[in-house]
Amino acid sequence: MPRETNRLRIFCLVSLLLCALAPGCADDDGHGIVGPDPGHWARLYDWTDPETWTDPSRWPDDKLLSFAYSTSRGHPDFYREDPDRGSRYYENTISTRRETDQWIELATDNRDSALAWSERAARTGAYYRDLVAETETEKYYEFRRVRAANPRDVILSRVHKIGYLDRSMFDRLRPSPVLGVFGPRPIDAAKARELIEYMWVNSRIVGFGRPLSRELIESAGGFAEEIFYSYTIGGDWGLCDTIVLGRAVVSVDRTSGEITAVVEELREVTGVCYE
Repeated sequence: MPRETNRLRIFCLVSLLLCALAPGCADDDGHGIVGPDPGHWARLYDWTDPETWTDPSRWPDDKLLSFAYSTSRGHPDFYREDPDRGSRYYENTISTRRETDQWIELATDNRDSALAWSERAARTGAYYRDLVAETETEKYYEFRRVRAANPRDVILSRVHKIGYLDRSMFDRLRPSPVLGVFGPRPIDAAKARELIEYMWVNSRIVGFGRPLSRELIESAGGFAEEIFYSYTIGGDWGLCDTIVLGRAVVSVDRTSGEITAVVEELREVTGVCYE
């Protein structure tokens, strides 16, 4: 797992990065930005070209900057979900008030139990959101909830199907080596890859890291996916953004189904500066 200090910095400062990228956060003439603005960097490379994604471990600094300020969500073949459907949230021991000092995502193979947890979280949250639809997949139960006073406030309240993914051993407040246990058997390359990338997108194995590559490696013990990734630590007035390049190897044990990850940060590049 990445260092806790980095997780906190990403979480607290990501809003600053979003503001830097959004129209209207600076004057039209770029006031407040020292040197090239984010748009300049973003235009340097074509992120719709498959060749652009080759060997991110060797990308020059300007390419990392271009990716950081582009609108790309990451490698085009990587697992993804539609962000316009709503904010995805996995019910847990804190949201359902089952615990106060553990953050463990809940799992069940019973739809009624999943709905009860979703409803409890909705009733004890800051705002109640009405249940307007529900979906069931092999991975989760999903309850679409909308705040009546603000129809754009949409939460996709989810509960893992324990037959697919059990995370009862992983406390986000006190991370352990095992991230979860994959249920389906036998485990093959396609299932392992889908699981790993699904967790990357939804479980923040590396905070807000956007994937730059995807290479699956099979061994006698199981499957591992090597993922190069990047994230941005947003700057503030008098400071600069920091662009981080990292590498993660996420593994699924063929016998136990245990999921683990080894993460390392490779280098940092200074991004847009502010005054």
